[in-house]
Amino acid sequence: SVDNTALGAGVYKDSVAISDGTATNSPQYLVVVFEIFSAFPVIDPVPDSIYAIGSESQNPYNRILTIENDGGGTLQWSLTKTKPWLSLSVDTGSTVQGSPSTVTLSFNRLVVDFGKQYDTIVIHSTNAINAPKRVPVTFWKMEVPQNMSVSTSALNFSSVECGTYPPTASKTFLITPLLGTPLLYWHLSYDAPWLSATPGSGSGQQTVTVKVNVTGLGPGVYMDTIYVSSDLALDPPKQVVVTFTVAATPATKVLQLSRDSLLYIFKYTQLGSANQKVYISNQLGGCVDWAATSTVPFLTPEPAAGTTVDSVMVRSDPIGLSLGRHTGSIVFTSNTASNSPLTLPVVVWIYTFGDANGDGIVNVSDCVYIVNYIFSGGPAPVPIFITGDVDCNRQITISDVVYLLNWIFIGGPEPCLY
Repeated sequence: SVDNTALGAGVYKDSVAISDGTATNSPQYLVVVFEIFSAFPVIDPVPDSIYAIGSESQNPYNRILTIENDGGGTLQWSLTKTKPWLSLSVDTGSTVQGSPSTVTLSFNRLVVDFGKQYDTIVIHSTNAINAPKRVPVTFWKMEVPQNMSVSTSALNFSSVECGTYPPTASKTFLITPLLGTPLLYWHLSYDAPWLSATPGSGSGQQTVTVKVNVTGLGPGVYMDTIYVSSDLALDPPKQVVVTFTVAATPATKVLQLSRDSLLYIFKYTQLGSANQKVYISNQLGGCVDWAATSTVPFLTPEPAAGTTVDSVMVRSDPIGLSLGRHTGSIVFTSNTASNSPLTLPVVVWIYTFGDANGDGIVNVSDCVYIVNYIFSGGPAPVPIFITGDVDCNRQITISDVVYLLNWIFIGGPEPCLY
């Protein structure tokens, strides 16, 4: 809940921290934005400054100044400026909250010399609580104007509600300064929260990677435009129209896992746990409910339920487990999937140096196992190669067998003492 007592008009921000000492991703933050509107008109110009480039032969492209009312009532406004190279399509008007006014700015290159020119648009009002507001305007008539090209004007993506695994592939486009122009600095702008483009700014030729995120989107067609802009470009911003088509979940639902098994390997007496991620999805794409349970106490799925596409972190806690191989599984169930339940086998190995055959005991049978591996092509030490490297020289040779026999029978140094 929020309380506006003693707060004036404005935007207030805070965050709620959600913490849990046992959670691997603690803390998480929820950003809270509380906006209080004035009962009186408030001038909000967009943008708050304007920068325009022209040349000997070409005027800058027209700019749009939007005048918004961020308060109550009807904002009565008028504009003034001083320089002859700047023209305004209108200089008076009124606006209420949610219905902004627009003013077109045009520039005349013929009345200025090369270089930068400056003016200020002043927004006056008889009833706004923050009048007047000023919008600086810079007009640079360049001898060598800059510009750029973009490799495509449209990108099309498609997915299914709740997503697919793997997710929708990213796409790219190329920004290139036109031949003969100086180094060009540019930046991107777009609105849709389901859209991301990186890098968001740069200089010179560069590839931009575009991704879409279906999370929270229902079936339908979504569109946005990526504007590639430069304060030093002669032409208007380049546009890349992004279309994202989201299909409905198919009638048939089949659980699908990104892994067919999991393997954990711990050294005996090792403290701590280990996590591995498994993605769960509907094989044909779309939503499907699921729940995950463990058949053994040393495995824990987090979270234990959800709706695809989602990831499950499977945590293994080896403390208290004996040497050797331990098995268990995570069982996924669904009320709507045709292949429920779906089982994910898990193997947890607890190893120690010298237990080459993985039976949980270090004895002469391990010496025989290593000899067979070296001389007869027998299986390698389990669960990993280094369990047979008892002298820790990163090789498995007959010297490891001698080392192990000395430890077993005459009290020599223990495996990998150093």
